[in-house]
Amino acid sequence: MNKLLKQLVFLSLCTVLIGCSNPIWIYKVDVQQGNLISERDTVKLKKGMTMAEVRQIMGEPVAVDTFNTQRWNYIYTLQLNGGKIKKRSLTIIFKNDRVWRILDAGLSDRPAKGGKSQPGRQGAKRKTA
Repeated sequence: MNKLLKQLVFLSLCTVLIGCSNPIWIYKVDVQQGNLISERDTVKLKKGMTMAEVRQIMGEPVAVDTFNTQRWNYIYTLQLNGGKIKKRSLTIIFKNDRVWRILDAGLSDRPAKGGKSQPGRQGAKRKTA
């Protein structure tokens, strides 16, 4: 009986160690942050629109400069299963509370842990002057 108990403990310990040692089996949560920036919405943005119209299309900006309320930044990041982080940013600059410029940095990929940035799919880079 004592031998059977030792074998059972040994097998249980092996199972636990094998389960914890393989990083492939570890579930990693998908992480989304910021405002979703879709092409469907960005094509609706036009020079001369009011702040209220932009807010209705894009939602509240992620970052508004405290010292320059005429610049709105929309930032979106997505990391699937611990992989590369995809980032898209859109900056809207207003003049007299109307859209003056739209700076679309497109979509880029970067490694999840340190390292150098990798150029990824670039979205439509557009500037309106």
